[in-house]
Amino acid sequence: MTVRNKHIQLVEGQRKEKNMYRTCFSAIIIKLFFPVLFFGLLVTSAEGDVMSTFDTDADGWVFGVDHSWQSTGGNPGGYILNSADDTTGFVSAPSKFLGDWAAMVATNLTYEIKIFDTGSVYKIGNYWVRIDGPGGNAYWLGPPAPPDPSAWLTLNVPITESDWTIESGSWNALLADVTQLRIATEFYNNYWPQEITGFDNVSLDINPTPVPSAVLLGMIGLSVAGVKLRKHA
Repeated sequence: MTVRNKHIQLVEGQRKEKNMYRTCFSAIIIKLFFPVLFFGLLVTSAEGDVMSTFDTDADGWVFGVDHSWQSTGGNPGGYILNSADDTTGFVSAPSKFLGDWAAMVATNLTYEIKIFDTGSVYKIGNYWVRIDGPGGNAYWLGPPAPPDPSAWLTLNVPITESDWTIESGSWNALLADVTQLRIATEFYNNYWPQEITGFDNVSLDINPTPVPSAVLLGMIGLSVAGVKLRKHA
């Protein structure tokens, strides 16, 4: 074998070795990169609000016999109608609104109420929301309901301790495990006829702490650097 042929074989071997390194390196990067990217997507998808619009059904909310889901008449679409004096006077949220509000970073609760008819009212009560759990219970007391029938009104409830009255336990312990959320739908003491109200568009604003894109890129960069170090070791 001539020197030239040996040189050609050596160059060809080096080229194949480089291609092999590139292929292995690409495979490693894919294995490292996609789990990190997927984790980032999971964190991003966890952000957002928990909502009930009642457009197709009652969405798991629990209420008394004088409440009913209506397919039209809401703001817009479906809503929950309270058509008479119910012994409960409130609706209870499904499980998707419950849990660890502290970890969710729950910041605000909004919902809409419409007063179709106040009935023969002699005393007006307030809007209210109540949360309960192993760590205690607390209630938010809003403004008084209007003295006359009214259009859809949005109630805004900050999830901050200063806006609530704690009846038992502590605020932090309560938020760590909210097992019940109740929202008032009756606000009047009256004789016959009774009040008629509507309930719609509930939203619990949550802001779980995302992994910043810079952190994700840093994790990828460290992975790449580690592979390069192992390659040159």
